[in-house]
Amino acid sequence: MRNKREPPSLSLRRCRKCGRPTLAGFVALTVVSAAANGCGEAVRSGRSPVVLVINRLEAAPGAEPARLSSVLHSDVETLVERTQDGEQTSVPTLFADGGQAELRLTLKDVGQPGSPTAPTDNNLVTITRYRVSYRRTDGRNVPGVDVPYMFDGAATVTLDGTGPAVIALEVVRVQAKQEPPLRNLRGGGGAVAISAIADVQFYGRDMVGHEVSAAGALSIVFADWADPK
Repeated sequence: MRNKREPPSLSLRRCRKCGRPTLAGFVALTVVSAAANGCGEAVRSGRSPVVLVINRLEAAPGAEPARLSSVLHSDVETLVERTQDGEQTSVPTLFADGGQAELRLTLKDVGQPGSPTAPTDNNLVTITRYRVSYRRTDGRNVPGVDVPYMFDGAATVTLDGTGPAVIALEVVRVQAKQEPPLRNLRGGGGAVAISAIADVQFYGRDMVGHEVSAAGALSIVFADWADPK
């Protein structure tokens, strides 16, 4: 019997029809097999002989894309110097915040007798999308009120198991900076800053159709930060 205090994300649920597990908890920046909503999909996901690993997950402010870090200081509004009518002026500008992830494949049963030592062509995995959701450590997590809305993004990269691949992604959309709660931070309005965690999930399939996924996380501090010179 499961302890009532055990976090739901770490509990094991079973399908009422077949008794097989349908959902397993995950730990940020560790590898997980994809656990889909339906019972059949969960079994299908678990049959892939490879797992997806996130080596590194970083993001950078949109105005300074080279400043990649595991902690994103997201500026809700950036003043950009522009020339208008022959005069220098500061123009309020919104930037999306991008990031990148380094992904690789590894075999589930590596080292076991009779198991392959490297992924085969059937084990190639193509990543097709990712999902970004936000949460706060204080438990206030209403989208559009306490945190930005969750979103899905498209991405395509194929991993062959011979080495890592880097995939670009959007961590904070420009739309989020036009909506509450981020819009409310402009000019120091409302809260001064919002500290949150961005949970990023990558989804793909191997060449025979088995679903594979991996989950990672980034710390984000949203504020009207001082503008870069």
